Amino acid sequence: MAERKPCETCMRLRAFLFIGLALVVLIGLKPAGIVRLAGYLPDASVVASLMMFVGAGIFAVRYARYIKEEGTEREIPRSGQAQGRR
Repeated sequence: MAERKPCETCMRLRAFLFIGLALVVLIGLKPAGIVRLAGYLPDASVVASLMMFVGAGIFAVRYARYIKEEGTEREIPRSGQAQGRR
């Protein structure tokens, strides 16, 4: 049987799981270098806020690009037109 190349999503998932497993192992071992590095990292709320703002920015850029590509081809129905009433 011929070997098939895994899809891009599967490769991303494998990389995510591999990195996650490595982090869990490092947490359990608590090497001195990692413990020292953890002191330099920002608080979890700072990281979460940064992720939220970056995600919102990326969404805004993608949404603006989507609206630009769609143009004004679609007409937005008014409340009476949506149900077929006038």
